[in-house]
This record gives sequence, C-alpha cells and structure tokens, in this order.
Amino acid sequence: MILEGIQGMTSLKYLITGSLFFVLLSSYAQIDDREQGLFYKIGIATTLALNENYEVFNKDDDDLLLKINALFINNTLGYRFSTKTSIGLNLEANFHPEPFNRFYPAFLDFRYNIIDKDDNGFIRFGYGVLIHNSKLNRGTLYKIGLGGEYFLENSNKSILFGIDFMRKRFGYRQENKLSSVALFLELIF
Repeated sequence: MILEGIQGMTSLKYLITGSLFFVLLSSYAQIDDREQGLFYKIGIATTLALNENYEVFNKDDDDLLLKINALFINNTLGYRFSTKTSIGLNLEANFHPEPFNRFYPAFLDFRYNIIDKDDNGFIRFGYGVLIHNSKLNRGTLYKIGLGGEYFLENSNKSILFGIDFMRKRFGYRQENKLSSVALFLELIF
C-alpha cells in the first residue's frame, strides 16, 4: 500500500518535471536569439605597422606603405544576457613575426552595447592569462575595444568589426610588455 503511494508520487514528480521543462522550453522559444542565449564567435584581427623600406615616389618599389605586424585568431563561446550585455570565454592564438613571439591567451570578455538598435555599437573589456609551454610567454592580457555589430538579414548571425587595444605582460615577473592596437573582424553564430 505504501509502496503504491510512493510509486504514484514518483510518476507525479516526472509529470510535474516534464510539464515544467515544457513550459520553460516554450517560453524560451518566444525569446529572440538577439536578446539572450548562447553564441559562438570566430574572428581574426591584425595590427598594422609602417613599412620602413617603402619609398613614396619610387615606381619600381613593390612594397606597401603598411605591413601586417601581428595576426590574432580568436574563438569564443559566450552568453548574451540581454540586447545590451554579453560575456564570453575566449581562446586565441597570437602571432608576432618581429620578434617572433607566439601567445595563446585564454580570457573572459564583457561586451556592453552603447548603441542598441537594429545594428549595435559596443565597448568591450577583457582580462585573462597567456598560456604557453615556455616560461617566457606566461603572463596576463588586458584588452579594451570599440566596435560595431551588423546583423545579417533574416538570420541571427552578425558581423562584428572594430578596434582593440591589448597589453600583454610576460616574462620573468611579468616585466616584459607588448602593447598593440588591432583591427578585428568577427562572425557570431
């Protein structure tokens, strides 16, 4: 008799849990993907430097005035809290050819939309660590950026573009510093 009552309560628990799950799922389905939820972002950024070998009036010179000084490839898994704010966990690969340095930062970033309309204007901040197998490139990363977000029509995908300022501190007691200003282009899925 008691066992039958407990078994009846167990099926009631499943019914209540299933109903609650269905209600939450259907209410979440009413929310626009632009308002909140998980997202994945992939991006590329570069820093530019003046080419010292460039000659302005030399027609035989094939060099360009600007050259790529560093390349950054970024992967982000994030969560959008509202149309204004989001947070992301970033894994990045940074390549600096002169002098040759490779950094692998893992950092959290916070994005706040200053302009919140069909397309957004935002500011973002990031802080994290440099992961590498040599002691030279262990350290910290600080990042601040400004940019815009353009939503693709009939899709929840968007393109981000803008400018970032980054400072990496590394080496013995993190006394070495590398600062850079980068132009970025990113795609959110």
